[in-house]
Amino acid sequence: MAASTKSQKADPRSRAPDVNLFDMPEMLPGARSNANPAQKDQYDQRCRQVHEDNVQEECEAAEEEVRSASGSQVTFAELEAWFPTLDAELVQALCRDAPTPQHAIETLLALSAATADAAGAGSEGVAPRATTPPPRNFGAEDNEQFPSLVDKNGWQVGNQRLFERDPEEELGSAWRDCAKAAKDMPSPKATQPSIAWGGRRRKGKKADDSNLELQEPMTDYEYRHSAGERREQNRAQYGRSTRQGVASTGGGEEDRYVEGGPEEADGSESEASEVPAAP
Repeated sequence: MAASTKSQKADPRSRAPDVNLFDMPEMLPGARSNANPAQKDQYDQRCRQVHEDNVQEECEAAEEEVRSASGSQVTFAELEAWFPTLDAELVQALCRDAPTPQHAIETLLALSAATADAAGAGSEGVAPRATTPPPRNFGAEDNEQFPSLVDKNGWQVGNQRLFERDPEEELGSAWRDCAKAAKDMPSPKATQPSIAWGGRRRKGKKADDSNLELQEPMTDYEYRHSAGERREQNRAQYGRSTRQGVASTGGGEEDRYVEGGPEEADGSESEASEVPAAP
């Protein structure tokens, strides 16, 4: 008893997967030669049901094909352009009420033929023929929406009709008329650019800044040498005043300048020598 209960509660994952054999009646027990009458009856019913399902699917596929071929993507505007003798509101109403676009087109054809026959017979009370709506403007002249066709080398592909055109054919006078109409128009005023003096000054300033950036820093020797040259220039220019200042202080500074020269003087001495004494 325990063994049978254990076998009934076996793991369902250990069982084989189930296969849907509904559309394969030949796998039923009624397809065998030793089947009983009940199994054969079930087999016959399954065969009829599968056959009916296949016929229905074929009919639906045929209807879809007919619907796509009959112009299911036709819009109201296109139908109005196809039947200009009929009122636009009538065309739209027939398209909404028709089960398929093909039925609507057949109805519109019958109405259009009846209207044409009535107009040909000269019957009174017939509405005048509606004007054909203008063609749609798709913007074919716009090069961004319809760019020119080019080959792999980038050359524009010419239209074959242009090559087949007769050289003696008249090309029209559109460009000539446009040129004649524009010849009397006043020419646009020429604008002279204003003189920007400030730009030149800024340019010179930039050049000076570039010179400052390119100038290398002075070394210690060059700095001391330039300081000595400045002291010599000050001495030559203010020599008398310097001698008077040195005499008043005792002459120590003058002896150092005479014996050592400009190279041995420090920065404080240079500053003292550069400032002239009061007369």
